Amino acid sequence: MKRSAGRLFYPCLLALSLCACVPVPRIENPPSITDLDQTLKQAAAGGVSAQMELGVSFQRGYYGSGLGKDEQTALRLYYAAADQGGAGAQGRLSDYFIFRPDNSRDMPTPDALMESAYWSYQRTRSGDPRYMERLATLYAQPDFPAYDLIESCKWRLLARRKCDPKTYSAEIIEQANQRAQPQLQQFPRKP
Repeated sequence: MKRSAGRLFYPCLLALSLCACVPVPRIENPPSITDLDQTLKQAAAGGVSAQMELGVSFQRGYYGSGLGKDEQTALRLYYAAADQGGAGAQGRLSDYFIFRPDNSRDMPTPDALMESAYWSYQRTRSGDPRYMERLATLYAQPDFPAYDLIESCKWRLLARRKCDPKTYSAEIIEQANQRAQPQLQQFPRKP
C-alpha cells in the first residue's frame, strides 16, 4: 500500500508544480446587452456615432455582444451615417470601394471607382487632404471613368501638394491652378 501511495504521490506532485507554471486563462466578462440595446436605439434614432460604431462592429464581426460579421448591414449603417454628414462614414465608404473587403485581387470596377470618388469628394468638404489626394489619384488613372489630368492636378493643389511636371504639362498645371483658385479659400492651410 505504501508503494502505491508513493507511486501516486510523486506524479501528482510533479503535475501540481507544472500546473503552477501555466497561466490560468482569463475569462472575459459576459457582454453587456444593455450597451448594445442603447447603441441600437441611438442608431435607429439617427445617431451618427452609434451608426458608425455598429457599422464597424458588423464589418469586423465583433461587438462583444455576439454580433457577427455582416458586410451588407455595415454598408447600410455607413450609408445612413454618411448621408447625415458623418465624415468617418464617408471615409469608410470611400475606402470600402477601393480596398476590397473580400481581399480579392481584382481591380475595382468603374462603378466602384466612381462610388469611391463620390464619397471622397464628400469627405473633402471637411478639408481632409488624404481624400483630396485620393481624388487626385483617381482622376489620374486612365481606367477611371472621369479621367481628367486637369482635375487631378487641381485636387493635388487643393491638398497643398505640387503637380509633378513629369506627369502634368505646364498647360495642365495652369488650368488646374485656375480651377483650384475659387476653392483654395474654402480649405485654409493647416498649421
